[in-house]
Amino acid sequence: MTDSQNTDPLHGVTLKALLTEIVDRHGFEELAYRIPVDCFLYEPTFTSSLKFLRKNDWARKQVEQLFLADRRAQAANLDSNQEAGPGTSPETSQETGPEDS
Repeated sequence: MTDSQNTDPLHGVTLKALLTEIVDRHGFEELAYRIPVDCFLYEPTFTSSLKFLRKNDWARKQVEQLFLADRRAQAANLDSNQEAGPGTSPETSQETGPEDS
């Protein structure tokens, strides 16, 4: 195993799994807004999208970038929730002001 495999955040993630996670999170409509290609804009299906992404490296890279950005955002959200303590969200963990006393 090489170092590039150990550090590649996409290692072991299939294109189908990647697309499924993005569509589950955002939907095809949001995906088409972020990456405006016909396979997302007009009657999108997983089959047509996967076929297009496998043939067009530039589009696949954009989808991968969106996937990685989502993963980073999820990790940052988890980190901020852990810092706030169990059972609290960042919004509810603020200190009370003088008007609340």
